[in-house]
Amino acid sequence: MQGSFSLSAGERTWLTSLDARSKMAVTAAAAAATIAFSGFWAEFALFAASAVYLASARRWKVSAAAYILMALMMAMSVGCAMVLAHFFPAMARGLDMKSLSIPFLRGLTMMNVILPLAFSTRIQSVLGALQSMRLPFCIYLPAAVMLRFIPTFANDIRQVWESVRIRGWKLGPVACVIHPFFAMRLLLSPILFRTLKTSDELGIAAEMKGLGLRARMTPYRESVWSRADTWLMVTTILVIAAAIALEIAFPDAVRGPHR
Repeated sequence: MQGSFSLSAGERTWLTSLDARSKMAVTAAAAAATIAFSGFWAEFALFAASAVYLASARRWKVSAAAYILMALMMAMSVGCAMVLAHFFPAMARGLDMKSLSIPFLRGLTMMNVILPLAFSTRIQSVLGALQSMRLPFCIYLPAAVMLRFIPTFANDIRQVWESVRIRGWKLGPVACVIHPFFAMRLLLSPILFRTLKTSDELGIAAEMKGLGLRARMTPYRESVWSRADTWLMVTTILVIAAAIALEIAFPDAVRGPHR
């Protein structure tokens, strides 16, 4: 349960020194921008900037696994679109590769801003920032738990994978495809039980921090807005302004299928 309270020395980057409020503001701005824009180049600009933001967290393995999962989802959607185009040409009208890429650019952008927030912010800082916004308890507690669940879940997967290797089982991508039920028994079942245990630990950690009490929590460290937070906000505004310019400059560019 130590991972629920602090960050190890190897996980510290320049993002860990930022205030949780600035990183949450970046996430909120990215969510609003991805919904507001529908042009390909505007979405691509948001994705490129957010990819640099994610790279600064230096969590290469987790980032690669997340991108592989998104690539698999995109491949499945393209396959479904091809099936629709074959059997129902009218329904598949406008579902080309570029138009299908826009929803995934939105998803990748949000993934790029949520992962650094989850991996570089203490749970105490997230709770303090959410509580300072005067949000109801039923909103800020699930939000904080979901953010903290991401790095904890990644750690659970790593522990299960290492235990499988220690026992002498060699499970690669090819073996998982050839023997899916065997891989499910060795990987998915332990991960499921580890996830249930993690949820219990996060709930106990929340109770130990005094969540749910009427008295206001006293943070161990006060949040300080630094110059780096200001520069992060300025950079975010400039990126959104560039996306707006691209949206205006290329009005005939490909749009999302729902626009």
